[in-house]
Amino acid sequence: MIRFSDLKIQIWRCLVALEVYETKGRIDYRKGSFDPPCNAVNGVFLIHPLEINNAKFVFSDPKMDRLIEMFAKTFREKGEVGDFVRAILRKNSLKIVGLIDARSGKARCQVALILIPFLPHDYHDPAKKRVIRLYILAATKLAKFLGAGYVGLGAFNSVVTANGKWLDLQNVLATTSGAAGTAASLFAGSLRGARNIGIIAKKSTLVVVGATGGVGLPTTMMLAPKFKQVILVARKEGPLVNLGRALINEAGLKEDQVIATLDTKAALKHADVSILATSVAHAKELGLSANSFKSGSLVVDAGRPKNLEREVVQKGEFLAIDGGVYELKNGEIDPSAQLILQMGGDKLIYGCLAETILCCLQGKTVSQSIGARTSTDLVKAVSKGFKSKKIKLAKLRMFDEPVSLAEVNRIRLIRLAKAFEKLQLPAIQSIPLGLKPA
Repeated sequence: MIRFSDLKIQIWRCLVALEVYETKGRIDYRKGSFDPPCNAVNGVFLIHPLEINNAKFVFSDPKMDRLIEMFAKTFREKGEVGDFVRAILRKNSLKIVGLIDARSGKARCQVALILIPFLPHDYHDPAKKRVIRLYILAATKLAKFLGAGYVGLGAFNSVVTANGKWLDLQNVLATTSGAAGTAASLFAGSLRGARNIGIIAKKSTLVVVGATGGVGLPTTMMLAPKFKQVILVARKEGPLVNLGRALINEAGLKEDQVIATLDTKAALKHADVSILATSVAHAKELGLSANSFKSGSLVVDAGRPKNLEREVVQKGEFLAIDGGVYELKNGEIDPSAQLILQMGGDKLIYGCLAETILCCLQGKTVSQSIGARTSTDLVKAVSKGFKSKKIKLAKLRMFDEPVSLAEVNRIRLIRLAKAFEKLQLPAIQSIPLGLKPA
């Protein structure tokens, strides 16, 4: 007897297969000035809209833009996604929606962006996990048909595939979750931002929220030895204990330098530098306010979507910067790709996309940044590769805009004013690191 749930999955398989079949031989590439991509695509990056507003890339009509804005407002207020928006995303799924042309010396590559038609909150719905994975697998097979040798996973496409491990096991194409690329930018960007507002790492406290995640873990392993103390925050005790012991046994930290906790808000009050590397679907899920952070501190938001809301940053006495942003010095990002990426610059890309481009330029055929733990050696190798291929860490940015010198100076003055104040910090309920690792 066939269960209805199994029948639904079979129907989805047929629909996905049909989309791939219809795409073959007539790549629906509406905008841009590059050569036809069919015989020139070296890599593919699977992307999904971070919010409903991203659906505007489909249209060139301002009237349709206003309609999408209306749907976005309804979603923010009621959490509902209209059938119209769903239909738009499905119609444009499994098709190239943008191209990036990158060069370095004699090496050149074209990376195509292929749309996966789901929003962040869909990836948190267990009932949709299998369907999303089917779309990702179909898009990867399409990438192979186009001649691509590498596939990169953007934002929640990495999360739903266990940091790319599930997709890598399908043996279709070499895969990267982009974790090493994002971690490399967080490492360099955090230290740069800290220096700009007068934070001396060796005298300061680092807090990493989402420390045990695919991006958070390698970032923590690299940054922690630079600081006086590190506070690790995550949702589960076992992985926190494992990471805490790794910092002591492998990175050379002393036991009194490492604190592990499940209490995000108490930990952030102690932070001179905070890194938010969570995989929440919306900033409201973290429940952070302007008062959640220490005055004069640095907050690095590595989330896609962002972990911080604009109002929180505007009211706060801390410097907030975007993590994981690079500038593609030698290359072009076509207008369609710029519109869907929404980076606020014609050469700016995410760290995970930067790693995909790097793998293509280097001609790699082996997967990397896969699974629960990305090694610090890989992060260092990727960072070195970025420098050699002219993929440069972007200047300090937040909400797709450059951070002004006036804002940096404002936080620097706040930090100086608070330097001699005795702060009453909340107690942290720490997890004993002497526990047997899970």
